[in-house]
Formats: sequence, structure tokens, C-alpha cells
Amino acid sequence: MTDIEKEVIEIIAEVCSVPENSVTLESSAGDFEKWDSMGHLSILREVSARFGISFDFNEMMSIESASDIVSAVVKKTRRS
Repeated sequence: MTDIEKEVIEIIAEVCSVPENSVTLESSAGDFEKWDSMGHLSILREVSARFGISFDFNEMMSIESASDIVSAVVKKTRRS
């Protein structure tokens, strides 16, 4: 697992108030009670702050899973 993957999982777990080991790269909006529309925005806001990136509206709407978030971070930071 890459550093970005670990950080994204950590963020999702923190925002959704679930143990990190319950979050996988396949986890998606709706898998956890707090990953609703507001939780989704909170996750992306925290990801933006942590990695120094931003998402436009269309990107936010197209992201559906932890792996989508990781892919977006990698693309925007060119890190893996």
C-alpha cells in the first residue's frame, strides 16, 4: 500500500468515525453511515488540505470510492 493510499484511508476512517481496518480502496460513498453527501465533501476537503490540491465540482461528483480519491491525488500531485 502506498503512502497516498494509507493517508486517504486514514482520512476516510477519521471523517466517517470508523476503524481504519474497515476502510479499503473499494470502500465508497454509502458504505459507512457518515459517508453521505456531507461526509463526501468533508473527506474531499480534508484530502485537499492534506495534499495541497483542489477539486472542481465535476471532479467531486465523479469521485465515488477510496480508489477514485487516490487516483485523483496521484494525478494532481504526480506522486504514488
